[in-house]
Amino acid sequence: MVIHADLRQIAHDRVLIGALSVGNLNSALAEANRQLVRHVVRIRVLRGAHVVLDANSTSFDVAGSGMQLRAADGRSLGRLQITVQDVIGFIKLVHKLNAADVVVRGTLGDMRTSLPAAAKLSLPRSGCTQIGSRQYVVRSFNEASFTGEPLTIWLLTVA
Repeated sequence: MVIHADLRQIAHDRVLIGALSVGNLNSALAEANRQLVRHVVRIRVLRGAHVVLDANSTSFDVAGSGMQLRAADGRSLGRLQITVQDVIGFIKLVHKLNAADVVVRGTLGDMRTSLPAAAKLSLPRSGCTQIGSRQYVVRSFNEASFTGEPLTIWLLTVA
């Protein structure tokens, strides 16, 4: 899987590991930002619940993958987390593969959708709803974002 290869590559980046090992968070963040290439859209390092660095912190992302990050001497530097998918990309993928529109809302106020007319509407958890001149079948489910924020995701298909 692409995310696991990217995760391993970042976890073994000598510049990132070196900067974190000596506590140089500015250099570590600069290196993490440099690693935001190919598919990687966000990188975090946590020590317990404390966020040590967060590259691309304003991105609204879906959950990713993580692993323990270790210094050359074996001591723990924290937990590395990355994601290769932001919510916009997730919506585009679902829309393309399933011909469904998507609304994603976070509890902190973030919202993205492939159906702008649904952006401010109160959507049912399931059932049918009228949006503009179209009737949609609605299904929803809950997931967590990359940062653990609860998300509600609605799938809407034309009835």
